[in-house]
Amino acid sequence: MIFFPIPSYDMRKKIDNMMKSIQVVIVLGLICLLFAQCEKADKDIEWGNSLLYIPQAVLQSGGSDACFYVTLTESINDTTIYVGLYRSGLAPIEHVKADLIVDTDTLAKVIDIANSPDGGDAMYDVYRKAKLLSPEFYTIPDEIELSDGQRENSVKLIVKKQLLMAQPDFPEYNYILPVRIVNPTRYQLNEKLSLAMLVFTM
Repeated sequence: MIFFPIPSYDMRKKIDNMMKSIQVVIVLGLICLLFAQCEKADKDIEWGNSLLYIPQAVLQSGGSDACFYVTLTESINDTTIYVGLYRSGLAPIEHVKADLIVDTDTLAKVIDIANSPDGGDAMYDVYRKAKLLSPEFYTIPDEIELSDGQRENSVKLIVKKQLLMAQPDFPEYNYILPVRIVNPTRYQLNEKLSLAMLVFTM
């Protein structure tokens, strides 16, 4: 039979004090962690999310379908549409630049859905007779930026209206330009509102 020595009173007291110290350290660590999480949440509430998006994706539709309709009138002048960049949130605004691209893939996908056997829902009606607005009909810069403190900015999309209106299938077909912002130098994109479908009709 093996006998283990019984700790003395002083030894038991030291062990108890050590355990209490460890418990205090653990509790303080949990309090600090909780405080850090609360501070982060408070900061999010105070400043909101700093996200970039295209205002035209929400101006007419409220963000439900990203469509922005442009009605062309019979005049000799080209049509100018302003395509914007907006940064949400209340944090100080720093300089940011983003690329403007034409998202042909997304437009092709929604046209395919609109013309599939089930045809999608009513949201796809605009794409049932739709075509991509090809580069010969417009000019647009390939980037857009915000300066320090500037919440919103826009660039000019120039549409060669007479050339477009001379197309034999216009306005039977909607000509659509899918403009997307990508590759921001800072901040995140609001993915749902980073694409605007500019729909040209009469």
